[in-house]
Amino acid sequence: MATMYDTGNPIPSNTMMDLSDNANFFDQFINNISGTALTRLGVSVPVLQQILAEINLFINNPLHVSATFADLLALSSPSGLYLVLLDENKNPSDPGPSFYIYVSGIRYWVAMEQD
Repeated sequence: MATMYDTGNPIPSNTMMDLSDNANFFDQFINNISGTALTRLGVSVPVLQQILAEINLFINNPLHVSATFADLLALSSPSGLYLVLLDENKNPSDPGPSFYIYVSGIRYWVAMEQD
């Protein structure tokens, strides 16, 4: 693996060490076929092929339905977009529907606001 200098310099930076770290990140981001790459500030980012694979999952499996949030948590390896019909996690006194997206094993809640 190439040397990472981890200078911690703020963005933007044009020091040679930071430019080298950026080049190493982009090399990993573009060329690795799975997993993540670390930015020069230490943020873990899914590599391009991983992102494309997740997009493909959305295209082939556009929506999953789960009765409750507990049912969603019980899934072994969820991926894609989920509609939770009764989401006791967000409002236990009055559970309603919620959307969640799983990308690379990370769950994101999609906020729904009335127009």
